[in-house]
Amino acid sequence: KIQESYTALPYSDSREKISAKALAVYDAVASTKSMSVDALIKKFGSEVVSILPSLVELGYLEKNVTNARKNVKKVEYVHLVPDNDMAYGMILSKEIKGIKQITLVEHLIKNGSTSVDDLRDALGISRATVLSLCNKNIVEIEEREVNRIPYNKKSRTSDIVLSDEQQRAYDTLSALIDEKKAAGALLFGVTGSGKTSVIKKAIDKVLSQGRQVIMLVPEIALTPQAVDVFCSYYGDKVALIHSSLSEGERFDAFRRIQSGSASICIGTRSAVFAPFNNIGLIVIDEEHEHTYKSESNPKYHAKDIARYRCASSNALMLLTSATPSVETYYKAEKGNYTLIKLTERYSGATLPETLICDMRVEAGSGNVSPMGAVMHDAIAKTVQKGEQAIIFVNRRGYNNYVSCPLCGFVQKCEKCSVSMTYHSFKKGSSNGYLICHYCGSRKELPKTCPECGSDRLGFMGFGTQKAEEEISGSFENARILRMDADTTSSKFSFDKMLTSFRNKKADILIGTQMVSKGHDFPNVTLVGILLADSSLYLDDYRANERTFSLITQVVGRAGRAAKKGIAVIQTYNPEHPVIKLAALQSYEEFYKNEIALRKNYLFPPFCDIALFTFSTTEEAAFKSLLPKFHSRISELCKDEFSDVPLISFGPFEAPVYRVNNTYRMRYVFKCKDNNRTRQLFAKLYCEFAKSESNKLTISVDINPNTL
Repeated sequence: KIQESYTALPYSDSREKISAKALAVYDAVASTKSMSVDALIKKFGSEVVSILPSLVELGYLEKNVTNARKNVKKVEYVHLVPDNDMAYGMILSKEIKGIKQITLVEHLIKNGSTSVDDLRDALGISRATVLSLCNKNIVEIEEREVNRIPYNKKSRTSDIVLSDEQQRAYDTLSALIDEKKAAGALLFGVTGSGKTSVIKKAIDKVLSQGRQVIMLVPEIALTPQAVDVFCSYYGDKVALIHSSLSEGERFDAFRRIQSGSASICIGTRSAVFAPFNNIGLIVIDEEHEHTYKSESNPKYHAKDIARYRCASSNALMLLTSATPSVETYYKAEKGNYTLIKLTERYSGATLPETLICDMRVEAGSGNVSPMGAVMHDAIAKTVQKGEQAIIFVNRRGYNNYVSCPLCGFVQKCEKCSVSMTYHSFKKGSSNGYLICHYCGSRKELPKTCPECGSDRLGFMGFGTQKAEEEISGSFENARILRMDADTTSSKFSFDKMLTSFRNKKADILIGTQMVSKGHDFPNVTLVGILLADSSLYLDDYRANERTFSLITQVVGRAGRAAKKGIAVIQTYNPEHPVIKLAALQSYEEFYKNEIALRKNYLFPPFCDIALFTFSTTEEAAFKSLLPKFHSRISELCKDEFSDVPLISFGPFEAPVYRVNNTYRMRYVFKCKDNNRTRQLFAKLYCEFAKSESNKLTISVDINPNTL
């Protein structure tokens, strides 16, 4: 595999002038030592590929080409040249002298070939000692290729015992696998029903037929748990792919897949491209999660890629969830997918008791803490009994924003049209910093209001940091872990933190959506949700679905073993049907209400949605482009594409109009995603991307995660 990267050449005023976009690309490369093509595409989109050759030709950039074979890891091993008896005789005859040399030879006699690194770490033998014996032709050093496998190999020999309901689910899947035809199935089971056990049996079936398996999980936080379960059964047959691995580790995973030494690939959405040639099963766990959709170029949904690969390989696509997406359940209801239900928790465990707490009452009594009285008492009882609790907060940071109560000033990001979030340096600290969660800009917390000079700045709302401070202040003896983007930036930090919590080294786990799904902690008997309705009123047709799914998944973390669980849901709208149904874990009732709304207002699955986004650093460019685009749409729909049903909305500003000094306008189309519609969108894209390439970036997203 050939890899391309670019370095910036010194700037010169004598060179030919370039467009603003090309200059932005040059500046990005110049700010680093080197940028790969992949990194440039991620930053600027696929159109950067057409800009790079001209920058090289004009002398702005230099192209570098390397061979990926350099990513093959090699380790030096030492082995004896003479046989063991002869080597032992050389020690007795004192041909081999010195304690280190004798120790090395005795180790090789006993253990055989050993890596140079292991000799150094275990025995303190230096490379110089090894080389001195090499010069005497007593030992030799050879390089061996090794695979970087980023997980601990554990062995699990006990087989899974299925309940009667799980066995019926597996029998259905087994029959679909035996047909060896392209098919889809939805495994819909309540939280804690043992979907993983059924999946494992299905994987066994596929492997026994000599075929291969891809298993997708929605995010890195869930990957360690899946790896731990499946690697304990399948060992070296598993290859792992996700973005937190090093380039070398991903490279080795692909090599193992291509060579056939790995027959199962586990990972996040990009793992759907694993280079297997005989796929029998693709599993998409927690299929409702938005992370399966790539919002950067190339824009794709892992389900679409999986569907295509299963069709071309006569394989089964298995979707699993306790809260399937409305579109997926609709397809299952209509017979496009085989619907398989698990209605009971495994081993007699029961769903947790759920309490809905009205925070308006708490506010009325003067309690402004993120934690209500019921939540406080529940945490106290849980910790006292030696059990564990998970507290969910749908926002990281300390406070949502900083404002002035006198003039109303809110500290906003200078590059984005959003308020900055306050983060404290550490618990109990009176100072901190402001950060933009869109562009990453940081700013010192002002001591006075920049507008009126008041020193009475107010801190509004709360995030995970504030919740951690409040809870640790109330329960000083409790051991607390916080899991969010700020505490899990290092490699394998998810795995370490979750393992620590599973091993009962902490009493309370506070976190964002990372803690809400897929995890199985037998000692967790309490789940608390702060501000359960925070996602309910977003200006998006999926708001109800996401809120229901989030609450249901979080509640499902409690009481998954023999101990009875309890869930406390704090909300300012306790009567809302979505919150009530989520508390009851009543998905089918929720689906019945939601599908009726989608049909009445014509939203997916009753149509498809295309989102055109126009981005520019020169806001004035919109004035000339958008009227042209609007006129061209009308013209094409009246003439060449009069057969394409289309409902258009726009132009309007993106929900966050400015991000990192880039302005964004949008058009939304309700349509049917077929060949003719794609031809229309392709024509529009090509015409305007080419004519306005120096000023604007145009992107098209079919069925985006959010509007």
